[in-house]
Amino acid sequence: MTRKADPFYQHNDKGEIVQYAVCPDCNNPIQIIGLYTKLKNTDHPYGKHCTRSIRDIADYNAQAFEYCSLANPNRSLNKDMKRKSKGEKGEQIISIIRNYFDQIAFIFSKFTGIYMSRGLAVRMLKKYKSSEGYLYFGANSMNVPWIFAYMANNHSLFGQKIVDDTLRELIKKNCQNIYFEGEWIRTKKYTDIEFWFTKHRQTMTPENGLSESMELKLTYNGKTFFSKKIDFDHDYFQNLMNYSDDCRTRKKELTDKAKEFFPAAD
Repeated sequence: MTRKADPFYQHNDKGEIVQYAVCPDCNNPIQIIGLYTKLKNTDHPYGKHCTRSIRDIADYNAQAFEYCSLANPNRSLNKDMKRKSKGEKGEQIISIIRNYFDQIAFIFSKFTGIYMSRGLAVRMLKKYKSSEGYLYFGANSMNVPWIFAYMANNHSLFGQKIVDDTLRELIKKNCQNIYFEGEWIRTKKYTDIEFWFTKHRQTMTPENGLSESMELKLTYNGKTFFSKKIDFDHDYFQNLMNYSDDCRTRKKELTDKAKEFFPAAD
């Protein structure tokens, strides 16, 4: 893709040819280490952040570097850790939500087993926006579907569609006042059944990549009866966004709703 051409291949201060790229999280310049030279500690090339601007590659942004998950992957995170302003990263995340919310909803249903109806989408968008989830330290352009759910807080499952057979049976077994009409949750009398997410973790893999996970919790009348670790699949989401509109099932009403919450001029 680079054709081994400038600006991806440049001479450094020592006159050596080095390879540069752009970090997919913070958009800062990175140098590719070990692409042609065997490394002592790993067989895998990796990207090392540059703390200066690289000609025709990217301008260095110190604040973006500080919040970069790939530069600082093993830190402790909680939902209250937020940047002070949107900046380029926040705008990028909002743009993805605005333009790909139908795919975010699709992935949400895939990793939870809970169908994201229009009503649930609206409630989650409202909570995500009010909590300013796009400012969360752990949010980036690669993990939008998962962190959207993580920062949208808790929601009722009453009246929701459960598309995962195993989860549906587990709810029947643990929630005595719950029954189903097809795949839709119904209750015999007022009861409280909710889902929410916790324990977002970012770690470095042995191949110097980013591994992320969080936990899905289901509660019945305030008591947790189900917990599941969810591993983020960054590549799957990136591939989904890269499909042409003709090659994927679009739900225009969901993207239109996201655009109401996050207008292009906002």
